[in-house]
Amino acid sequence: MIKITVTVNLKDTIIIMWASLTRSLPLLLLNLVFPLAGIILLCFGLLFRDLSNIFIIASVALLAIFFAPLISVVTYYLLKIQNPAALQQTYQIDETGITQLGKDFALEIHWEIFEKITETKSYFLTFQKGKAGAVGAIPKRALSDENVIELRKLFARKVR
Repeated sequence: MIKITVTVNLKDTIIIMWASLTRSLPLLLLNLVFPLAGIILLCFGLLFRDLSNIFIIASVALLAIFFAPLISVVTYYLLKIQNPAALQQTYQIDETGITQLGKDFALEIHWEIFEKITETKSYFLTFQKGKAGAVGAIPKRALSDENVIELRKLFARKVR
C-alpha cells in the first residue's frame, strides 16, 4: 500500500477542473460558451443604455451559473481562508482501489469504477466511468520515484 498526504493547492484545483471540463463536449461548451455569452451580453449592456439592466442581469447570471473555473477558484480560496485543514488530503492506494481521506470525508473507490488513469508530468489523473464521472488528481510532488514506478505498475494492472 502507498499512503501519501497532500495539501491541495490552486494548481491542483485548476488541473482537476480542466480535466473535468475537457472530458466531454457538452461540458466544455457549457463552461466556455455560456461565460462568453455572458461577457458579450455585459458589453451590450454597457453599450446600449436603454436595455442595460436586462443585459447586465443576464450576463451576470450566465457568468455566475456556468463559469466553473471561477467557481473552483473561489471555492479554493474560501476553503483556504475558512478551513485550511480541509485542503489536506490523504490517499491510500492498494490492490482494492484508492481511498481518499479529508478532514470531513472519506471516499473509497474500487478499481472497477475507474475508466482510465492518465499520467502527466505532475499528476496521475483518475477518471471514473460515465460521462459525468468524477475526475481526481494525485500530485506526483507527494510521491517518491519508487512510488511513481510502483503506481504505474499498479495502475497498468488494475485499470485498462
